[in-house]
Amino acid sequence: MCDYPPLNTSGLGDCLYPASFVEIISDFYMPVMSGFDLISRLRGVCPATPLLVVTAADLATIAQIPDAGADVCMQKPVRGSDLPEPICKLLCLQIAATAVTRLVWNAQEVNASA
Repeated sequence: MCDYPPLNTSGLGDCLYPASFVEIISDFYMPVMSGFDLISRLRGVCPATPLLVVTAADLATIAQIPDAGADVCMQKPVRGSDLPEPICKLLCLQIAATAVTRLVWNAQEVNASA
């Protein structure tokens, strides 16, 4: 069961916190902003949270989505059976980012005590 209702994109700053989500899955096209604006705003609030974008955009737009900050982009139609692999990829990215953060923190702690 989902603990979070779907979010209105106009209130992203009020709803998202950096540690609130393990990953974000969103449609690229939003009624109140472009998909590129959505990615930019999500990255501004949750820069390290893995982001999967689903879209019916043309191939030229899809090619730009990873450069805009999405970790994974899937072209519609998307079936439920299509989701496990990219979701696992996103979770691996999150685990790797957490491990690197811990290594850096531990190295700083060791250097401080030396």
